[in-house]
Amino acid sequence: MCGSTWDGAPTDPDEDTDGDGLTDTEEDQEYGTDPLDPDTDDDGLGDGEEVLDIGTDPLDPDTDDGGVDDGTEVLDNGTDPFDPSDDLPVVDTDSDDDGLSDDEEPGYGTDPFDSDTDDDGLNDGEEVLEYGTDPLDSDSDDDRLSDGEEVLDYDTDPLDSDTDDGGVDDGTEVLDQGTDPLDPSDDFPAVDTDSDDDGLSDDEEPGYGTDPFDTDTDDDGLSDGEEVLEYGTDPLDTDSDDDRLTDGQEVLNYDTDPLDADTDDGGVDDGTEVLDQGTDPLDPSDDFPDTDSDDDGLSDDEEPGFGTDPFDSDSDDDGLTDGEEVLEHGTDPLDSDTDDDGLTDGEEVLDYDTDPLDSDSDDDRLTDGEEVLDYDTDPLDADTDDGGVDDGTEVLDQGTDPLDPSDDFPAVDTGDTEEPVDTEEPVDTSVPVDTDVPADTDVPADTDVPADTDVPADTDVPADTDVPADTDVPADTDVPADTDDTDLDEYEGGLLGFGAYQGGACGGCNAAAPSVGSAWGAILMGLGLLTRRRGPARS
Repeated sequence: MCGSTWDGAPTDPDEDTDGDGLTDTEEDQEYGTDPLDPDTDDDGLGDGEEVLDIGTDPLDPDTDDGGVDDGTEVLDNGTDPFDPSDDLPVVDTDSDDDGLSDDEEPGYGTDPFDSDTDDDGLNDGEEVLEYGTDPLDSDSDDDRLSDGEEVLDYDTDPLDSDTDDGGVDDGTEVLDQGTDPLDPSDDFPAVDTDSDDDGLSDDEEPGYGTDPFDTDTDDDGLSDGEEVLEYGTDPLDTDSDDDRLTDGQEVLNYDTDPLDADTDDGGVDDGTEVLDQGTDPLDPSDDFPDTDSDDDGLSDDEEPGFGTDPFDSDSDDDGLTDGEEVLEHGTDPLDSDTDDDGLTDGEEVLDYDTDPLDSDSDDDRLTDGEEVLDYDTDPLDADTDDGGVDDGTEVLDQGTDPLDPSDDFPAVDTGDTEEPVDTEEPVDTSVPVDTDVPADTDVPADTDVPADTDVPADTDVPADTDVPADTDVPADTDVPADTDDTDLDEYEGGLLGFGAYQGGACGGCNAAAPSVGSAWGAILMGLGLLTRRRGPARS
């Protein structure tokens, strides 16, 4: 009898000792199955199922001899346990060679492609099949020694934190005291203190990452000791189950499970029930999962927090849903033009690919809206016409066409700075002696005309001009009142000197047009000379 341990000992003939649906008498006398084993052939089907329901042989795990046992065909593959042609044995592999097949590993939560899922030094197969340790926990007994260290290095029991039962855990002996974790006689528990009175000794707290001088390291309302020793919550995480209620609130205020986000399994997490809906987190009947009436990606409960309309997917009508604005682009779901550039957020994202949070996406001093709506320039290209001058400079500074590269004349910076002319330097306007002033020349006011200067006919001598003695003033020359003929010599000299200054100094300071200064100087010098040459005989 395959898989049977029955030795033929008498049983109650009317009873079904193994509970497989067949009486002990039927099993013993009619089918030959073991009345003490509900599945005599170990194929995953009970003897009663095989005889009464399916009709397969309860003594043969593979009734059709097709290579796949009856249980796998019926329960897993859905194939016919009487038809060998549909038996396609699963070729199972052990990709990571840890002793567990790829099909088995998901059942243990281990990685079929990582031989040591928890990286403790023992492969997953050794942990499951040989040592009974947790393949997902590197330290199954929480003694600060990994399972691999205990088995391979110290010969301690990875399932017993104090292998020698001496009163000091294996980790403390090995890591802190240097004593033998297999010898109870050297276990002398340290006289430890609990500085913060949280139930964890000062020596224990570093192992949990908690502060030995702070009763409640994560400030969630539960002491570190309560979290570690009583509730199993994380003493470094205020909300171990991420339901928006602190571990302390769950334990002390609402009696919810701080390790289960939905204590009543009603479909709505504890935080939403307490904080948003005001329902009972211990009553599944009042759990009404939140809806998103307008399908914008924000739940109806979330929308009031943003000021948006839970029944309008695009509250500001800018072409982006409220959810897209809040969750994806960071724009204001209540302002259709978040960056105030003249384009709606939707136009920027969907049509122009500009930044809805930056009014000038290409940094050319024209807003995206001005470029699109006013100038027809590219809001993503600072120099639309590629002429060498950016759009903003063309429009705002030069007044050129930002769409015409031929009018782009980039400024040439020579690096030279033109030195200013000292205009306050006094100018010698005296006209030298013996300077002839040409006819029809206007003599400026306050010009000193020296003696012996000939002033030609038709020369206007302005008021306040000193004409020295012995100056010949011809007929038809207007000599205004208040003109002292004794200073005519100084007048002539002033004209000559001022002309020389204009011809030299001004011609030199105007590098772009030196001839202008020279010409003016020549005229003034000529005026002075003619004045001397043509002036009337002095009296």
